[in-house]
Amino acid sequence: HKSYQSELSVNLNEIDVIVIQFTNLFRDKVEIDGVIYPEICAANSTQDWIERFIETNMSLEEFTSKVANKLLNEFEDLLRKIEKKKPNIKIRVLSWEDQIVPFLKNNQYFSDKFVSLEYKGKTYDCFNDMIYDNTGLTIQETFYPKCANDLHFNMEWHELVAESIFKTL
Repeated sequence: HKSYQSELSVNLNEIDVIVIQFTNLFRDKVEIDGVIYPEICAANSTQDWIERFIETNMSLEEFTSKVANKLLNEFEDLLRKIEKKKPNIKIRVLSWEDQIVPFLKNNQYFSDKFVSLEYKGKTYDCFNDMIYDNTGLTIQETFYPKCANDLHFNMEWHELVAESIFKTL
């Protein structure tokens, strides 16, 4: 008889560190002020997607702020519940894109949990900037042409991210 354990059910006694990697803020649909906004990839074009929140009299900056703050508030609530059960747990956050970085760095709860990456003498706050500033860090570059469009981490990048996190612990 196999027992099933949900991915959402974790024994906190077995973990010492939680690492959260944020991605594109607009990757999923989001509800802001009672309006559901679709994920950006569901739109016919970026302009069509932008028109959706312009219709509600919001600028891109205001929309980004509302989405980022909503997301961070939800994570903070969850993480505080975890910290209450396990006060010594360490939490670290990284970001794929730069949209959420200013909100993480200026947020009272997340600012000391934010992990920057050091590579070739330069500090990066998001993975995207690192990819476009350097070569040799993606699966695409490691296994070209088989994985020509895969911008996920290769082993060197995984090691760099792990070292960056360990330095903060």
